[in-house]
Amino acid sequence: MLAPLIGARPESIRLAKWETALPLGAVEDPGALAKALTEVIRAQYGSRLSPKDLSTVAQQIQKGLERVDQLKKVKLANGDEPDFVFAPTRPRPGSHD
Repeated sequence: MLAPLIGARPESIRLAKWETALPLGAVEDPGALAKALTEVIRAQYGSRLSPKDLSTVAQQIQKGLERVDQLKKVKLANGDEPDFVFAPTRPRPGSHD
């Protein structure tokens, strides 16, 4: 989980279950970007989704966008390395790389 990167304890972050709609007032109305992305979902899958489903999708998109904004606030120095280093080739047998 990325909670430590945003300065939060993992147990302090509560995510809504995907299959249930959030109670009214639990999140702000979805912003313009969330509404536009929800409209794309409606255009593609609207025949299979109820209005309640689309409301849940819009709220989940909005919460995801809010989490992205939190992650963008984390300052990284130029020398910060990733959690792992990708090597496109396998090490040769017997080498200790």
